[in-house]
Amino acid sequence: EAVRLATLTHDMERAFGGPDAIPIKMSDRAYEEAHSNRSARIVGAWLRASGADAELIRDVEALIRVHEWGGSPDANLVQAADSVSFLETNIDLMVGFATAGNYSRDDIAFKFDQMYERIQVPAAKDLARPLWEHAKARLGAV
Repeated sequence: EAVRLATLTHDMERAFGGPDAIPIKMSDRAYEEAHSNRSARIVGAWLRASGADAELIRDVEALIRVHEWGGSPDANLVQAADSVSFLETNIDLMVGFATAGNYSRDDIAFKFDQMYERIQVPAAKDLARPLWEHAKARLGAV
């Protein structure tokens, strides 16, 4: 249950503005840590308000905090799901960033590679490979 909840909610902070909202910085460790911690706080507060079990809350928050890096079998699943989801849903956004000049093509190519290469679950890496190849081809076409 904790893995499912963390997988579904790991980027929740992006859905909430406010004075502590974090501007996105691609491939930046400090941003990733702040993003992960803020998402864990938001999801943890929601679970507490919903009356979830304290152990479940603790586990979900811990998984969200490490969703960019993994580090345990469960955390690696959440990280893999994040990468597969990114490669499935964010290609147009990333190619648009390159086209608009927000980031260089090299920056976007690096992000695609990073999201693919970090996957530690072999079955997920197999699922992600065609998505990654498509992303690279789309970027190469602009």
